[in-house]
Amino acid sequence: MATLQESILGRLQKYNFEVEIDGVRAPQDDMNSILVMIFNGKFTGGGMIVDPFACMNDGLMDIVVLKDPKVQNLTGVADMLDKAKKKGGVHVYDRKIQLSRCKRIVMKFKGVEGRTYDPKNGGWGVQSIGIDGELLSYKDKITYEVCPDNVEYAFDSAKFYKDHEMLV
Repeated sequence: MATLQESILGRLQKYNFEVEIDGVRAPQDDMNSILVMIFNGKFTGGGMIVDPFACMNDGLMDIVVLKDPKVQNLTGVADMLDKAKKKGGVHVYDRKIQLSRCKRIVMKFKGVEGRTYDPKNGGWGVQSIGIDGELLSYKDKITYEVCPDNVEYAFDSAKFYKDHEMLV
């Protein structure tokens, strides 16, 4: 639904990025796309399997780029998402996409196809990226990095186990 909304609003456009994956710069043509997804698990919104090989605790994140120029449109995105939702993620075998796994990604925004850079009005302006339904803003570049074993939890275990006796 979000893809359809972006298309209707005229925001389903090809974005250009300079990308570094685990310290290695990706070929420029590989990161010009209307759809770039970065994730750490198999599933995304609505139960779509974006990467059937993803593992939450392997210390890696996954990046999917819709790269075939012939499908850089609403139909191409809908086809990929349909394969993710209804066919168990078979799109990862499709040559229309590129799947990479890594520990660190640095994405430098280089513009939108069909738009002109305007230094008098703030250049490209502030960019937004959706992460788990939250919109985050950045100016020129954004870095994603896996930090394994960096989450700690503190809770009252006695109260938890008392409240959830059926789980013990």
